[in-house]
Order: sequence, then structure tokens, then C-alpha cells
Amino acid sequence: MQLLMSSLRGIINVPRRVRARLGAKWCVVLLLIPPTVFGSIHFGLRAAMVVALSVIGCILASVVPRIIAKKDYTFAHPGTIITGLLLGLTLSAETPIYMIVVGALVAQLPGKYKPRWLGRNPFNPAALGRTAVAVLEFTDPLTSAAWKNADAISGASALFKDAGGHLRPAIWTIFAGFNKGAIGETSEMMLLPVCILMLCFVVVKRQAAIAMIVTVPLLVISLPATSDIVGHAPWALNPLVYLLSSNTFLLATFFATDPMTTPRSRFGCVIFGVSVAVLGVLGRLYTTIPGMEMYAVLVGNMAVPVLDGTLWRKLFRRNRPQFAMADGSTVELPVPLDDSIAPGARFAVESFFATNGGEEPEIPDTGELVRLPSALCDEPFAVFRKVVADATPENVLQIIRESGLRGCGGARFPVHRKWEAVLAEENPRILVVNGQEGEPETFKDRFIMQNYARVAVEGMAILATVIEPEEIVFVVTSRCANAVRQIKAAVDELRATREGAALPPIRVVPGADLYVCGEETALIQSLEPRRAEPQLRPPYPFQSGLRGLPTLVQNVETVSWLPSIVQHGPEWFRGTGGGVQLVSLSGAVRNPGVYEVETGTTLDEILKMGGGLAQGEELRAIAVGGPSSGLLPPTNLGLPFEHSALQDAGAALGTGAVRVFAKSECIVAEALKAARFFRDESCGRCTPCRVGTSEIVRLWERAAETQNAGDELGMIGEVADVMRQASICGLGVAACNRVLSVVRHWPEVIQPHTADAEVERSQQCQV
Repeated sequence: MQLLMSSLRGIINVPRRVRARLGAKWCVVLLLIPPTVFGSIHFGLRAAMVVALSVIGCILASVVPRIIAKKDYTFAHPGTIITGLLLGLTLSAETPIYMIVVGALVAQLPGKYKPRWLGRNPFNPAALGRTAVAVLEFTDPLTSAAWKNADAISGASALFKDAGGHLRPAIWTIFAGFNKGAIGETSEMMLLPVCILMLCFVVVKRQAAIAMIVTVPLLVISLPATSDIVGHAPWALNPLVYLLSSNTFLLATFFATDPMTTPRSRFGCVIFGVSVAVLGVLGRLYTTIPGMEMYAVLVGNMAVPVLDGTLWRKLFRRNRPQFAMADGSTVELPVPLDDSIAPGARFAVESFFATNGGEEPEIPDTGELVRLPSALCDEPFAVFRKVVADATPENVLQIIRESGLRGCGGARFPVHRKWEAVLAEENPRILVVNGQEGEPETFKDRFIMQNYARVAVEGMAILATVIEPEEIVFVVTSRCANAVRQIKAAVDELRATREGAALPPIRVVPGADLYVCGEETALIQSLEPRRAEPQLRPPYPFQSGLRGLPTLVQNVETVSWLPSIVQHGPEWFRGTGGGVQLVSLSGAVRNPGVYEVETGTTLDEILKMGGGLAQGEELRAIAVGGPSSGLLPPTNLGLPFEHSALQDAGAALGTGAVRVFAKSECIVAEALKAARFFRDESCGRCTPCRVGTSEIVRLWERAAETQNAGDELGMIGEVADVMRQASICGLGVAACNRVLSVVRHWPEVIQPHTADAEVERSQQCQV
């Protein structure tokens, strides 16, 4: 029995492995081959030529404009091939060549156009191209006469009535597809297994497809058998005959699962599927207009912004971000923040998966361990006043350039290069200071905002004198009401000075507190306010950011170093190790907290800063850079706290977090926590991240339970490769790092994990 179950599991894993290796789009191309081959055999060489011409037309329509514009291009992009195949499969073998060419041009040019305000193509390209062909068929005098009594798209014979009438074909004949119709729509024998594979192993958005397949027979059986049903045989209202004879499975499988032109919420997908099914059935039965199902798809595409926005928000109250006030009421953002904000208030935002909120984070008391030099000035904002009085923007920029300061939010990009990029753009500009700090195991920014709010605000003001923005937005984590109050008070104090009063308007707003908002474009989206999703680049934020204006986004720690660097000079900051930064030290150490660390300090020295390991503990692993980085074994304690050295070891400097794991802690469970975190925090925009993070969790859970996890671990590696290559932002790229590091350094604790006596003794395993 065990052998049988193992064999079945191996068979089921085959399509998963294929999908992980090829990616979703190439899997769709692969699944379109069976109906293409059947249609070419059944309808003859002419059908094969129609499909081939459709694919070639789409490829040329995609490539030629880019060649003319001298832009990079991919000759055989899978998305283009999918569009061409779908367009060809919805045509008949008798379709004139000029109609195929027009359909391909419409599908690829206006069909793939992405309005800047929407960020995606609004219509399914293949549906748009097929609709263009349907319009030509209806208006062309050579073909319109043949369409007067035909079905909307396929003209499948089981639903088609000749002038003299004919007998209903056998169910088997209908199922096999040995009847007239469009090239790829007639054979449910081919489409049904393709549909099952698509919905089970390839796509994530199954709700619209399932809703459509369920709605069609229910609607057909409920319609009255009247003479108003024109151009169809009497058995058209037989739900089984209709389902097998129409193009329902083709539309549901390939059009209702399109990730770009269907709603993002599950509820919206259900409404989309039901609506397309209703419009398609009524159009097919009560009109003789060709292409009604495709019109239905386009109408559904047009309704997607409504389904994603107005309807979803009204039903589930997820409108503009709201902040909980002390009296229990909620107000929409932006609002002026004061002491009426409830401590630990929860902040709700719309997202595909991610949910936020929680208690105010508990930051370890570091006492005298951190003293930013600029905070020791007797007079508040003294460095800023000196900059306004004596320095020029060019002087400050040169100081920062010589200091070598890099961004402290994770990317470690040279700060002066970001400033120069935004300065190259024309005014007006916007400055955004990001204090959301969504990376687990990191708390240095919250420490600064609660204890050194003046320093952060002064750094913001110095930066404003350089780039001269028309507005400043300081985004503070809404999970920490004290940080909000401290920053607000520091801004008010700055405004009370003569130099501060001359600054542009400053807004202090609570952030969405989603992990993905650490990415600049996602943060900007949340401030507008829109769904917090990373955007494709270009344009970069310094070109088009908040409200379409050039926008500079800097992390709280980054701006907090500016007063000290300007006051003490670039040589002081470079020191002996090439820079100074703050480290959030936590885990199994005696004195967790925030520490000033010179670049090049070893991990062992950082551990000693925290007093060494907690009493009675032994070192299992050390994590640098948060869950988005890998775990390092104790043999790596001699590594310098420096980007290239950590990267070579399989970790990353990231946000400067260092967490110590003791042997009493289960690193398999910790890796699972990280995987679940990334799954829940995925914004859901790109398929590799949305699907991949869920797959990593599922595979890791299975690997921890099985006696032989070789297959699961191999698939984790394959999924990780796809995520790294195809994800839009760094979340998908780094989501697997902690899991992969456990596989690399501690394979012995995974198989079998539940039988590990050490894990059982710890009683902390949550796998």
C-alpha cells in the first residue's frame, strides 16, 4: 500500500515538476498543443495553416515595432505564442487570411497596450483579436450570409440548425469533437483533461473558471424552451449537450484564468465567471451575432476595476486605509496625527493575501549602547541650521558622496547616486522617508523614531535642502503609536524654528505596515492610496513616483546618519572599516538591542557586543539580514559584517538584523515561519511569487513529515529558481533563502524531522 501511495504521489508530482521547470506560460503553451493537433487533423491542413498564421502574425506584430524602435525584443515570447494559439483555435478553418492578420494585429497591439494608470492590459488580447474577426465576419458581405444562422463563435453542429433540420448527434460524437465548429472548441475529449491540468497544476485563479463551468448548465436548464431561441436545434437547452457543444471549457480554461485581465480577489473572480457565463449563454441562444462569448469576456474585463474596487470595498468595507482612534472610531487617511491615536492601533489595507496589524513591538532596552553623535548637540537642529546658513546643496551632496553612505533599508544602494538621479529631473519633486520597517527581526528604525526622533527629522530636513521638494511625506509604522507621536512632535518642533518654517509642507502619515511596502514603488502605491504592489521599472520612482512626480524614497536610518556625517565629515563616517551602521541584535543573546557597528566587524564580535550567548545555550545558527537572508552555521562567525563576504556565504547584509539561534530552537520550524511569512505578505501581483511562496510552504511541510524528502527538496530548488528569475520585486527573489540555507547546511535535521529527539526535547517545533 505504501508503495502504491508513493507511486501515485510520484505521478501527481510530474505536472508540478514540469510547471516548476517550464513556468506557467510555457505550460499553457504545452497544454494548447493537444486541441491544436486534434483540430488540425479533424479539419485538415487548412486549419493548421489558420493556427500557424495566427501565431506568426502575433509574433511579427510583437517583434516588428520593437525592431523599428530599436528596442530589445524576444522573438518567441510564450505570452505571444499563447495569444496566437488561442486566437487561431477560436477561428474556423474557412476564416479568410486577411481576417486572421487583422485579428493578430488587434490582439498584439491594442490588446497588449498597458495604460499607465492601470499598470496592465485591460482586455484579454486573444478575446480582443477574436472579437475583431467576429466584427469583420458580421460585416463582410462574403461571410455575413453564412453567419446569419450560425452560433456565436464555434458554430458547433449540436447547437446549429440547418434550414432543413437534422438529428442530434450522439453524445459520444459531441464529446469527441467529430462535428463542425471552430478549430479548437469542438473536442471536449481534448479540452477536459487540459482543463483539469490547468486548474489543478498551472493557474492560481481558478474561481472564475469554476464559476463559469458551473453557471452555464444551471442557466441553460432554467431557460424556457421558447421560439425566441433562434438559430438553434430543439435540444440546445439540454445542459449536457450545451456544455459539450459550446466553447465553455475553452473560455473557462484559458480566458477566465488570465491573471492580468481577471479580478484579483476571489469574490471578484466568482462574479466575473458568473457574468461571462450568463452573457455568453444568452448571447448564443437569443442572438445570431457572432462572437458573443468573446464580447462577454471583454465586458467582464471592463468590469474588473469595478470588481477589484467599488464592489469589493462596499461588501467588505476595505476602502481607503483607516486608522483606529482612541474612542473606537476610525478615520480615513491622511489625517493629522495627535495623542488621540490609540496605542497599538490596527491599520487595515487592501491586499491579495497580506494582512497586517498587531501589538506594538517590544524593543529591547539598550541603555547607553547607542549614542548617535548628532543627538548630543545642546541645541536642537543645530546641524540643519548650519547647513541652511553656510552650505549649498552641492556641498552637502559632495560630503555624502565622499562618505560612501549607502541606503540602510536593505538594497544598500549608494545614497548620492539616488540624490543625483532625482536632481536630474525637473521640479516639482517629492521626498518620502520610509519608517515602516516591515522586516521581521529588525527594529532599529523604530528605536530611532522613539528615542532619536529629532535626529531623523533633522536628517530629513537636511535632505530637503538638497533636493528642494515641493512636499515631504514621513511614513511611520502604525504599529507603534509612540513612534508616531515622537516624529509628529519633532516635526512640530522643527516647524517652530525659522529655518524649519521655510521648508515645504511635511505630512506625517501612518504606513500600511505591509512587508512589501519596503519596496519603493509599492510604498508609493499605498500612499496614493492604491493596492500596495511593486510596479515594473522603468519608470523609476525618481522619474515618476508619488502623483507621477519625481520622488526620492529614503529609509529612516539613512536620513538619521546625515546630521552626523555633515557635522563630523565624511572621514569620520568611513572610519577604519568603510562605514558605520546600526544592527538589530536579537535571539539567544544576553543583551539584545541596537548597536553601532563598523563595516568589517566580525559576526563573533557583534555577538560579544550583546554579551555572548544566553546562559546555558549553545549556538545553532546565526541569521543576518532578516528572513529574506539565509542562516549561517557557527563556522561562519569569523565573517566580516560586510555585503560581499556575507553574499558569498549565502547571506545578505539586508536591513542589518542579526538574530542568534540556539541549539534548543528548531531551525526547520523557523524556516517554515519565514516561508509562511512571505506567503502571507506576497502582494499577489506576479504569479511566480504568489504561487511559489505557497508551494514552498506546502513542500517544506511535506519534507518535514516524510521519511524520504528528496523529491520535495528537489522541487523546492526548482520553484526557487523560477521565483528568482521571474518575480517582479525582491520579495519573490529572496523568499526561499532561509529554507534553502537549512537544506544546504543542516540536511540531517529535515529527514525525518519529527523523529529528531533534540527537536522533541525543545518542545518548540511548530511544523
